[in-house]
Amino acid sequence: MEEHLRLTALEVIMYRTSKNQEGVPHNHCRYYFDARIDGKRCRQTVVCRKSMVEKTYHNWYEDERLKIEKGTPCMLFENFQRYLNEHVLNEKTAGQYHAELTFYQKRVTTFFSDMDLRDMKRHHIESYITWRSTHPGHCNKVRVSKSTVKKDINILSAFFSWCIKHEMYDKRNPCFKMGFKENNERHINLTVSQIQEIIHCSQAYGELEQAVMLALFCGLRRGEILSLRWSDIDFENQRIHLRSENTKSKRSRSIPIPDRLFESLQQMDRTSERVLTMKQDALRYKFKRMRSTLSFRDALHVEELHFHDLRHVYAQTLRNMGVSLDDIQSFLGHSSVRVTEQRYAQTGGINGVEKVNILNQIIPEEGTRGPIGDVVKIRSNYH
Repeated sequence: MEEHLRLTALEVIMYRTSKNQEGVPHNHCRYYFDARIDGKRCRQTVVCRKSMVEKTYHNWYEDERLKIEKGTPCMLFENFQRYLNEHVLNEKTAGQYHAELTFYQKRVTTFFSDMDLRDMKRHHIESYITWRSTHPGHCNKVRVSKSTVKKDINILSAFFSWCIKHEMYDKRNPCFKMGFKENNERHINLTVSQIQEIIHCSQAYGELEQAVMLALFCGLRRGEILSLRWSDIDFENQRIHLRSENTKSKRSRSIPIPDRLFESLQQMDRTSERVLTMKQDALRYKFKRMRSTLSFRDALHVEELHFHDLRHVYAQTLRNMGVSLDDIQSFLGHSSVRVTEQRYAQTGGINGVEKVNILNQIIPEEGTRGPIGDVVKIRSNYH
């Protein structure tokens, strides 16, 4: 067993290779780092490249030294518990709180149990991704999926953003642009009669009908629908003005309202502040119940229809009817026209309120039937 000894002042610093090299990548090695700093023993097992062991050990030693100099540690798991109690419990849904609480109980207290929040860096997040990707999943039968790891990183990213906001962490968010790139493309073919059936079936579930209409006729995301207030609707100019704090891109946008939806909104009760009073969990549950009543649910070429797909029905219908790509991007609130272009081919455009009024033909006039068999193709990628 190879050992390395160094003397600096009165301190002895040592690292050595481990006998257990199982699962170590090629050109890497598992080392035991050991040091005594100001009379305190510091030890850690590290996997790194053989050529980088000297630099890795030096960085580790400096981190441990700074941690000791700071005095009382600011443990990550303790601050995560505070984050759950002060922020998640009050600001997020019951489902989100349960998911982050489970992450805290099973991941944070295990992997980050001895880590100081102030010392967290990107390589710690990279180590977690590696550990989580190779860690057995449910019942220890299979490894976790990339989407599961991505959810973990999103929770950590939200936690560090909260810490930065409260001046508990003075560096850049270590989770920024971390994780895996996923291919979430979905191919769905819906006829106009199928879209009409979705609207008709949603009428049996209270406010779900208004949520479906807002997604189909204005392309709003689920979160944008649930946060929509009556003050955001300009009845004089027939437009919806979304505030920046309620959009995914954190930029405000204005969306014209088709006549049919506008008439429906005018007839709704406006005594409450929000357009819809139901919560996210209720919307998800009602849409799931409604989806089970659709006659074409088994004919789709995907596992199931998602509420987000309605937003893409809106966009694809506009594209098929001749609305320009720039207008579609503006209505959807994409950060770049390239995002829209990757999913919808460029086509000619029209002007005026007619850009969205063409959606009115989805719902037939009283006593008439809409066109049957016209296919609306959408490619949903959750933007």
